[in-house]
Amino acid sequence: MKTFKTLHTVIARDLNAHMTLYAGRAMEWAFEANYMATVEARQENLNIVYKDIHSFDFKVPAHLGDVLQYEVTVVRVGGKTMTMRTGVYTLVPRKLVAEGYMTFVTIDEETGRSVPCDLELDAPQSAEEEFWREKAESYFK
Repeated sequence: MKTFKTLHTVIARDLNAHMTLYAGRAMEWAFEANYMATVEARQENLNIVYKDIHSFDFKVPAHLGDVLQYEVTVVRVGGKTMTMRTGVYTLVPRKLVAEGYMTFVTIDEETGRSVPCDLELDAPQSAEEEFWREKAESYFK
């Protein structure tokens, strides 16, 4: 499945008391990146809403001036849901800052009820993507 990418620069207003990226700001950017990825994957922007965050683990801090790349990959499609794996990396040097999994549900705009997701996963592109898919599936057992 295609990986969707967005960039953010850590600026002073994004810092916490430790002078590193505030987790709330990182999560805000993650939600935004995930939503944009669902829109691009489905080619539709109205019928997608957030359902659940399964995990979001910070590995190392991000600092003032870091350019962060959010890489979002659809790793699971349920009957009415899509689960995304998000990797947050510093651009230079490339290192994993955080990783998480979020699920979105497709809805009927008129009724507000969930409806089938019309997206199908292709074959995994790498062993890493296969691992992400297995991890995403584990959240639904």
